Amino acid sequence: MKILIIITGSVGCYKSLDLIRECQKKSIDYEVIATKNTFEFISKLLLETICNKQVYSELFDLDMEKKNWTYKISPR
Repeated sequence: MKILIIITGSVGCYKSLDLIRECQKKSIDYEVIATKNTFEFISKLLLETICNKQVYSELFDLDMEKKNWTYKISPR
């Protein structure tokens, strides 16, 4: 099972941290997307530390584009 967790700028940001911890306990694969307003409530560093992975927050992220491009052109 794979879950996409999208966090917006509200007090619910704090509950999303509990959801991430539960996913980790149950070995559920997940990705996290956060809006810019999320970081008014919790820091990106805190969120990435709890997730143990990159949190996506920019629509056009050059690093992400490079990774996808490399994946698309690599031999299979």
